[in-house]
Amino acid sequence: MPAGPEITLAQQKLVNGVTVVSTILGAKINALTVAWVSRVSYSPPLLMISIGKTRYSHEMIAESGVFAVNVLSHSDIETARHFGLKSGRKTDKFEGVRYGTKTTGSPVLAGCIAWMDCRVVSRHDAGSHTIFIGEVLDAAIKTDEATLVYDKEKIFGKTVGFARETGGRMLNYYHVKNGEAVVFDCRNHDHAEDEQGVLVYADDPESALIIAQKHEKGEIQPEYVTCGSCSKPHPVLR
Repeated sequence: MPAGPEITLAQQKLVNGVTVVSTILGAKINALTVAWVSRVSYSPPLLMISIGKTRYSHEMIAESGVFAVNVLSHSDIETARHFGLKSGRKTDKFEGVRYGTKTTGSPVLAGCIAWMDCRVVSRHDAGSHTIFIGEVLDAAIKTDEATLVYDKEKIFGKTVGFARETGGRMLNYYHVKNGEAVVFDCRNHDHAEDEQGVLVYADDPESALIIAQKHEKGEIQPEYVTCGSCSKPHPVLR
């Protein structure tokens, strides 16, 4: 069953660094922003990454058996957003991004402060996620900058709550797609990362359509809010 609000808030008190986990499968490379990374063994050198089962990188890591962990600095928030707010299913996240490769071929970001290149030695089911245990084959520290500490609201925007009287639907949020605006209900939403349409905060459906049209004309840009139900960041127009 989903965690209650108190459990979620308590878990958020755990301190995690922010990383970009990359992988390669055939000729395809991809990466995503990950905070749930931890060292688990000194000898052999092992670490764990926890990856959501719906993520494209999950499929790639499960099949390829390799990944690299790129540690971000406090000045790399935009990098965290770049790799955390879009899907690699239809988008090349590495377009225009400088990177190299090491032992496994997984991308190593030119701007990271440290990296670890790993091969998967075991995997474990963990509810909505899979824990991949990786043996570190190669690693390096590039700078002595401080690691970016994970803060969901600072990186991905504030969390949007839900109203009891609407049965869990988000008040004043509309999903606009194909010229139609419907009240956004996260529970029934297709959370594929390449979901079409836009999420709009407005007083009514008509206003939502007007805002969406302004976005199509390039007059306004979205901001990101983290959904209180699925804990994923959604681009929102206001």
